[in-house]
Amino acid sequence: MYWSSRAYYKSVYDKPTINLGVYYEDGGTTGEFDLTWYELGDRLVARLQMFNDAWALLADMAPVFAALSELDGKEPTEQEVFDLLLSVGVKDITEYVNPRGDQEPVQERTVTITIPMSKAKLMDLV
Repeated sequence: MYWSSRAYYKSVYDKPTINLGVYYEDGGTTGEFDLTWYELGDRLVARLQMFNDAWALLADMAPVFAALSELDGKEPTEQEVFDLLLSVGVKDITEYVNPRGDQEPVQERTVTITIPMSKAKLMDLV
């Protein structure tokens, strides 16, 4: 999981965002999706966004979606969702500091979430 709005590259995101997916440790992914918070009236509400080539994640990550369903009907903050995801074994792989060292560490909140494991490991995890 990447907490994009806290990552060193947060300036590319115009809304609070957490990215989730199944990522390979050496780069690449079998699919990913975003939880992005939008202003709706006077509230911030999360919205799931996923391209159709990642729909298999709905089944592959069923334990993650089951955990998120506990928040159904509520208006959870980024931090609440981030903490919930960590509690079910999602790994935070956010790059909080630029590895090239040409930027200051991020001080603001950004969420990006990635799961660097095989599907089998994911299912064994939760």
